[in-house]
Amino acid sequence: MAIIGSRTASILLYRVGHTKMLSSRPLFSVLLGFLVCSPARALDFVYHPQESMESVLHNIHDKCPNITRLYTIGPSVRGQELWVIEISDNPGEHELGEPEVKYMANMHGNEPGGRELLLQLANHLCRKYSRDRRVQRLVNNTRIHLMPCMNPDGFYDAWRIYNSSGSVPPFYGRGNANDVDLNRNFPDLISIFYENERTNGPNHHIQAPEEWDVQVEPEVRAVIRWIHEYPFVLSANLHEGELVANYPFDTSRNNRNYYTPSPDDELFRHLASTYANSHATMKDRKSLCQYGGASLFKDGITNGADWYSVTGSMQDYNYLATNCFDITTELSCIKFLPQEKLQEMWEDNREPLLKFMEQVHIGIKGVVRSTNGTAIEGAIVEVAGPRIGHDVTTAKDGDFWRLLLPAVYTVNFHAKGYISASETIIVKRGKSTWVHITLTPTDADCVGRSWHDLVGNTIPHLTSFIDRLGLQSSKSCQGNKIQTETEQGRHHSLP
Repeated sequence: MAIIGSRTASILLYRVGHTKMLSSRPLFSVLLGFLVCSPARALDFVYHPQESMESVLHNIHDKCPNITRLYTIGPSVRGQELWVIEISDNPGEHELGEPEVKYMANMHGNEPGGRELLLQLANHLCRKYSRDRRVQRLVNNTRIHLMPCMNPDGFYDAWRIYNSSGSVPPFYGRGNANDVDLNRNFPDLISIFYENERTNGPNHHIQAPEEWDVQVEPEVRAVIRWIHEYPFVLSANLHEGELVANYPFDTSRNNRNYYTPSPDDELFRHLASTYANSHATMKDRKSLCQYGGASLFKDGITNGADWYSVTGSMQDYNYLATNCFDITTELSCIKFLPQEKLQEMWEDNREPLLKFMEQVHIGIKGVVRSTNGTAIEGAIVEVAGPRIGHDVTTAKDGDFWRLLLPAVYTVNFHAKGYISASETIIVKRGKSTWVHITLTPTDADCVGRSWHDLVGNTIPHLTSFIDRLGLQSSKSCQGNKIQTETEQGRHHSLP
């Protein structure tokens, strides 16, 4: 993974694991950058091939160096880098409690509209940061990652034909250089999930089959490593070919086309509806897209498997392998939209793109620590009532994010080597509920004292027996501490 700083910065080369770092962040304070950063100019509504796209990204970074960072996650089959621009008030840093969001586009090479939308979005956030309060709230409280193109090789093949003839044959350039559909190439976790449902196995962070990394394409391999490296919470994958917001599951239990809800079906419907309702035409359009078998989707959203069941999709993988809630948006009936339609496409999608990112601040978030103040990584956050059969886990700093709709929930917190805790938490509309959890280690003395207090006080003659076993402790056994606070919607502008 290569990281690019300002062009004026000195070049630094070193390695961290599989990550290749190419330069350091400019040594300016965030405040100074805010004061002197000159807004980026408006971006032309044209298709940007790889070299031009890289130039646009560098220009945005040069205009807003203190809220942007450029990095790559790896190469395509032909060696083209998969670029990401990060936008945050502290780029390059994960801030405790701050959620991370990603947008990806051009997974299918012949669907480049999303590629241009993400370039426009990056430029919009850069230009508006110094004077738009909504953009400031979003950037200051969210770590945003934008990948304009996951399939540069497929795009190049399709763009070459478009550039010479003005149109692209169906499916030409859809796959990567090996002609593989990248949205069918992720490890199949859904069949494992269905088996786990039957056997009461894990419902989250499902492990991919052995040797998965040699069975997937280079672009998919790079994305998988990326989404496991960053604690993404919310994501959308931008496509074209229809006009609908599509949510998990993509795969039914028998591969036939029928509604196949995930445990978070209500939440996913809300996320998809947030995009569709904010779009100019997605929710209420009256005419079909012009292809065989096209449908009108009620309210502009659809369950993936209800539309058509596929295996190996990216949105199912995100949900089952990580803490990330991912949907797929189809943003145009035409796959390779004429360039003169790109501005209209941006105007139709600017508000949905912003509104969707703001949803990362709904539900509960917080930190899980031990009694000695140490962050607990990998603690399980379980929504036990109303039961949602999909848990999330804490990141390496002990922080977590659990997207939830307004309601009263019973939430359990578990970690290996610690006494579990449970709390009733109220989630309000337009507000984030912060939860601070302190878990007590399960050492023998503490557990013994608990048994002494519980049993000895109710059945006195067992007290001496407990004492003879050496379970009584003179130490005070401190119970789990849970603090909750409701935070006003200062992070976001929810309806």
